[in-house]
Amino acid sequence: LPPRAAFTAVVSGSTPGEVIYNSQSTNPEDEPLTHTWAFGDDTTGSSNIKEIHSFTKPGTFRTILTVANPDGITNATSRNITIPAPRLEASLRLPNNRPGNTKVQLGKEFTVRLRVWATPDGLGALSNVKFTTQSILTFPNWLAVVTGPSSVELGTLLPGESKVFDWVFKATNVGKFTIVSSGLSATDAADRPVTRGPASLNGSVPG
Repeated sequence: LPPRAAFTAVVSGSTPGEVIYNSQSTNPEDEPLTHTWAFGDDTTGSSNIKEIHSFTKPGTFRTILTVANPDGITNATSRNITIPAPRLEASLRLPNNRPGNTKVQLGKEFTVRLRVWATPDGLGALSNVKFTTQSILTFPNWLAVVTGPSSVELGTLLPGESKVFDWVFKATNVGKFTIVSSGLSATDAADRPVTRGPASLNGSVPG
C-alpha cells in the first residue's frame, strides 16, 4: 500500500513570514518515510518531519510535501500558504482634546493631526507611499489654516512605522465640520498595489 502524505502549517503570529510545518503522514506498512518539502518560493526543505520556513516576501505560496516509503512508492499533498503584507492605515484626530471631545472654540487655534502607518503584522516594507490627490486635506472654507505642511513626503514605511503631520486651524464660524484626508496608495514587497481610503474627522464649533 502507498503512504499517505499530510501536514499542518501554522503561520507565526510573532515572526512575520515564518511558517511552522508538521508532517502527519502515515505509512500502512509502518516503515519510516522520507520527506521532501517544496515551499513554493523556489526553496526546498530538509527531510525532517518538522520544518520551520521563513518566507522573504508576502504572497500566496503552494507548499508541497512528498513522502516516500523504503520501496520508493511516493505520495504528495499540497496547500496554499498566505503571507500577508502590512496594511496601510491613516487617522485624523484632535491631539490636544480629551478622547471623545471633538469641540473647538470659535476664533481659537486648534491642531489637527494626520497619522499614516503600516500595520506591524505583515511582512516587508511598503514603498512608494503617497497621497492619491493633490490636496492632502479637504475642509470647510470657514476653517482657516494657520500653519501646516505644504507638501508631505511619505516614501517607505516599515511594518509598525508611522509618520505624523500637524495642521493648525482657526474656526471663523460656528457649526459642524468634517475634515477629510486624501486616500493613500503604496506598493508592498511583492510589488502589489496597496490602497487605503480617506480618513475623516467630525467636529463642531459651538455658538
